[in-house]
Amino acid sequence: APGADMGEVEQQRAAGIALMREALAELRTLQFDLSPPVLQTRGLAAALHWLAGSTTERWGIAMACEVDDDLPDLNRQQSLILFQCARELVYNVIKHAKARNGWIALLADDESSVVLRVEDDGLGFEPAAARPVPAETGGYGLYSVRERVSLLGGRVDVQSGPGGSRVTIRLPSSVKAAYPDGDGAGR
Repeated sequence: APGADMGEVEQQRAAGIALMREALAELRTLQFDLSPPVLQTRGLAAALHWLAGSTTERWGIAMACEVDDDLPDLNRQQSLILFQCARELVYNVIKHAKARNGWIALLADDESSVVLRVEDDGLGFEPAAARPVPAETGGYGLYSVRERVSLLGGRVDVQSGPGGSRVTIRLPSSVKAAYPDGDGAGR
């Protein structure tokens, strides 16, 4: 009967629309996570506190955040890359560490550099096993962090063992990154 076919078509259409709405909601969440509005409006310190709180709320890992008051001035590009690195490192804690606690710290090392540290009390891993380049099956996390930090003239140190992991990023605050548009804003 033609009416039955139209009912099935309508159900498929409704299911397709529902799937598209779910995909759009997921895309908005991902976009928000990659560069939350708080980073643009209130700065890196507020964004790192938001990241810690969001991790605790969404994943149940007690994530604390400490930010020095006397940080050297960071430009928009440096702040964005440091936030993206922190997000990637926290994601690694969520995905791999089986940690109960984590810590994010943004510290003034001296007058000309900043240190971003992400730690956890999870399983740890063999730092030598962290690939210098990604494999076909993954491994983009630390590789991506190293690549981004190197663009800013910084360095990454990885320490890990059975009691957890610590990734430390040391970034000279005065170095401009090697981006074609000069400030890395990517407008």
